[in-house]
Amino acid sequence: LLKTNMAEAAVISLFGSRIIDINPGFIESYWEFDHIAGTLVWGLPKWMRPDPVRKHETLHRMTRKHIDSAWENFNWDGPEADSDWDPHFGSRLSRETARWLRNGGFSNQAAAGHTLASLFGYVKLDLRDIRG
Repeated sequence: LLKTNMAEAAVISLFGSRIIDINPGFIESYWEFDHIAGTLVWGLPKWMRPDPVRKHETLHRMTRKHIDSAWENFNWDGPEADSDWDPHFGSRLSRETARWLRNGGFSNQAAAGHTLASLFGYVKLDLRDIRG
């Protein structure tokens, strides 16, 4: 329970509440990915490790859905544009990183990959004490 609640709080504070709202089962998918993430760096073909690849693709699809939704719904001319947190992108760090990636010509697919990598790193760092 603590692991689930703490992970959700960390995800919401960093990436906004919409990532959870539009992706039922997001936290469960995160922890499923956490257990297999290391095996993806082995470089084995997909057909040899279909389960880890599927879990990675599921979580990446969820982060892509989040990025697409954030860009569709965030008002860059509204008061949220200068806020420290908003429900679409979450923290100012996440929002400004998304803007930097967009201005740099990166696709939403690439931005979703960056979000996934950031999610994995930041949340894992935030939760290392409760995982033991």
